[in-house]
Parts: sequence; structure tokens; C-alpha cells
Amino acid sequence: MSGDVALLQDDESGRTAKLVQVLGRLPVQPSWVLIGGLAVNVRLGRVHRVTNDIDTVTHDPPRFVELLVEGDAEKLSAAKVQLRDPEVEVDVMESTEGQALPPGDEDRAFALVRRWAMRSASEVEVGSVRRDGEVTARSRIQVASRAALIALKTVS
Repeated sequence: MSGDVALLQDDESGRTAKLVQVLGRLPVQPSWVLIGGLAVNVRLGRVHRVTNDIDTVTHDPPRFVELLVEGDAEKLSAAKVQLRDPEVEVDVMESTEGQALPPGDEDRAFALVRRWAMRSASEVEVGSVRRDGEVTARSRIQVASRAALIALKTVS
């Protein structure tokens, strides 16, 4: 469903607002999809557990990481960067689209689910809301479907 809206109640530390702000600063290209704990919160429409990072999947992780580093992030590994302001880690996974599937059952299942996460994503406007109702941050992003998120959690 394109055009969904998810307003997440911010926690006392303002962590959710920081994560939503960072989502809006991530590069548009190469295309990417939100997965992981924050995506689960978005799909549930509430913060059931505050997460500490942003998990993404993209067709071109090296380029995505390169753009983040050019934008003042520190490269922690080939698939992880640390943004400085605010301090947020971003994990970048390969979608595996167009690649041969790995031979091992577990690796193959994970590769297929990442492909599905990319294919099943839809646009969501994500916002963080303070207790007084003020929206403190908004970002429009692609978020993996609920089914793909469940499958990702299952295979991981």
C-alpha cells in the first residue's frame, strides 16, 4: 500500500526522532528499503521496543556506504557506518538480486528473503511524535512488507 503513514511515539531520550531524522537524510539512490527493528515498529504503528540502529537492504551496498561516508559518516565495516550527528549506526545489506543463490540452505533462504524485502516494500511516511502530540520528524521511505519482515526475523 503506497502512501501509508506511521506516527511513532518518541521515547524519553528522543531516540525515535533521531532515527526518523536520519531516514530522511539517507541517499535516495541507490534505492534501499528499511528492514529490522525500526521497520517492525513502523509496520506495527507503534514502538514496541526502541531500536539502536537502522537496518537497510539495497542492490548496491558499496555505493550506498560510499555516499554515507561522503556525507560525514564513519565506515565501521563494508556493511556498517556510524553517522555522527545524530549518532546512529546504519547497517547495509545486499539484496542479492541478479546474483546466483548461495549453495547453503541457510544462506540461500536469507538471500531469497532479502530479495523479497526489496520487492514487497511500499512507501510509508514515518513520523515521530512527542507525548504532547507534536510531530518532531518526518521521512518518506520504502519499508519492507510485514510478511517479509517476519520472514527476515525467522531466517536470522
